[in-house]
Amino acid sequence: MIKIGLLERTTYGFGNFGFGIVFQIIGSYLVFFGTSVLQIPAGIIGLAVSLGVVWDAVSDPLMGYVSDHTRSKRFGRRHLYLLIGTVGICVFNILLWTIPVGLSITTKAILLFIYVMMMKTFLTIYSTPYTALGAELSSDYNQRTQIQAMKTIFFLIGVLLAVSFCLLVFFKATPAFPVGQLNPNGYASMAYFASFGMLVSGLVTYFTTRSHIAVLNKQIVKSETKLIQSLVRILKNPNYRAVFLGYLFTNTASGIIGTIGLHVFTYSYLLSSTQIAAIMGTQVVVSILSQGAWAAISARIDKKPSIIIGVAMTIIGCVIILVLTLFRSVVGSFFPYLMFFSVLVGFGMGGLFSIPLSMIADVTDQEALKTGERSEGISFGGLTLGYKLSQSIAIFALGFILQMIKFDPTLTVQSHQTVIMLGLMLPIGGLISFVAAFFAYRTYGLDKSQIVEIQAQLAAQKTV
Repeated sequence: MIKIGLLERTTYGFGNFGFGIVFQIIGSYLVFFGTSVLQIPAGIIGLAVSLGVVWDAVSDPLMGYVSDHTRSKRFGRRHLYLLIGTVGICVFNILLWTIPVGLSITTKAILLFIYVMMMKTFLTIYSTPYTALGAELSSDYNQRTQIQAMKTIFFLIGVLLAVSFCLLVFFKATPAFPVGQLNPNGYASMAYFASFGMLVSGLVTYFTTRSHIAVLNKQIVKSETKLIQSLVRILKNPNYRAVFLGYLFTNTASGIIGTIGLHVFTYSYLLSSTQIAAIMGTQVVVSILSQGAWAAISARIDKKPSIIIGVAMTIIGCVIILVLTLFRSVVGSFFPYLMFFSVLVGFGMGGLFSIPLSMIADVTDQEALKTGERSEGISFGGLTLGYKLSQSIAIFALGFILQMIKFDPTLTVQSHQTVIMLGLMLPIGGLISFVAAFFAYRTYGLDKSQIVEIQAQLAAQKTV
């Protein structure tokens, strides 16, 4: 059985820190930056971002397949791509957020599209091999969850810095920009900060995990299966489909929140940048602190029951926000209620970030026993393909919905109808997605005893 120590789990997980910052600033700020700062029409922004997500989704299984089939004594299957991805992310992240405001709308839209596509490409080059590496570092059933929990902790710390620290530090109100989120200089400062974090965390993970390359190379089984065949094969596995769909729906909800959350908090709930930072920060902090609890809960009652509990908590949170929005005339200040929402949903989402990835590692063992091939790359690439395609559809639709509800980026105060519709988009979209995830995860059929038996059979095959 392959196991790693706490230090190695920590340095591996740290690789998700910079990725989390970059990933989240794109999710939380890009649509707002494009519409309200660059003043590109919302429909064009929605199209550009959704096409970027489509490419990101399609390239994930492709990158997973390439990584699975890479053979290098020096770099193994994953480590070369960690280096390439780290450098590419740092460069294009800076270019994206420093598009000059004074350019024509057409030029700004073209540059934004190019930089988004390049960002998505390098994010995939880095993240898919990185995630596959996490599944390979340990074959222990419970330690797999611990590895993903550590990875999630650093990702969420990055997210926390993106949604709270960046708002508080880079988007302070000034006489020229009373609404700090409209200051173009803040986005440039944020970009340099995020790229530095990505560079440091990516290099730390590369140098501290490459000692495992020789051991991991011994686990490689030669495969002649083509990309599409590999993807179709894993999708035929009912346990993989359960996680695939559950992860798809929960991340679609996250995509909705990330895409229009800043719009809703700014225009519908009339929150300041400090209040928004507090709400988003609280949710992320609770998710971070919950990782130890979810690892313990999963070890005690197993992974499937744990994930069901997490989804149920997020559903309750969406219902709370829906009620608040429908009765906004009698609610008064939304801030205290949104803080409670952040705690509840933050804890639930903590489990939804880490446990599914541990479940995919278990499904990979099941597939290895059945086919004789180890394909962590294509398994995780397929996982992200599904949820990113669904996110692209949601983002594309949201861009046009913003136009349909007559959102005007030139106004600091929107019409009453626009405010109500913005407020409803968030809980209804989240509720639909989380309920769908609940039913998807219910069909998952693996538990610890089955995985232990599968791993014993795999070990027996190697000794024959």
